[in-house]
Amino acid sequence: MATGELARRGHPLVVVGRAGLVAFAAVLGLIVAWQSATLFRLDLAFTAAETELSFWGRDDYQPTEATRARISRELDVLLERAPAHPDYLALAAYHQTWQAYREDDPTIARAYALQAVNTQFLAQQNRPAYRQGWAKMVGYARRAGADEGAAALAQLAQQRLDALQPTAGPDAPG
Repeated sequence: MATGELARRGHPLVVVGRAGLVAFAAVLGLIVAWQSATLFRLDLAFTAAETELSFWGRDDYQPTEATRARISRELDVLLERAPAHPDYLALAAYHQTWQAYREDDPTIARAYALQAVNTQFLAQQNRPAYRQGWAKMVGYARRAGADEGAAALAQLAQQRLDALQPTAGPDAPG
């Protein structure tokens, strides 16, 4: 008998096969919905942290200790859930530069600054053609001071930045 005829007669194998396919599709749909909701929540948390950080140091705004602690926790959660996400890493690097800036102890401030350079470098590994990220890394490394590792990363970042510089066309310098 042909499969079509079995289906018309309501053969048990065809009915079970259809039910299994429907169940599989339902489970797959739930998984996709769950992942989408998770990504949406992470992106909302990222946007909130990025917005808050964008105000730090503007005009007279100074974040409270509670706000600084909350942003640190939110960044930790983001990086725990997506440790290689370049936007999360870049925001963490920016946050570390602020921690360095606010720190009174120069040893601790320097550790934060070096951590910012390393974190920005990790972000760049996932998007090596992102010029602005290399430019940020150069700035972070210069602020980190006379550390051998920071100097090497600054040189590497400057080389990558120079290599990505447009050489012809309307965006070319000169």
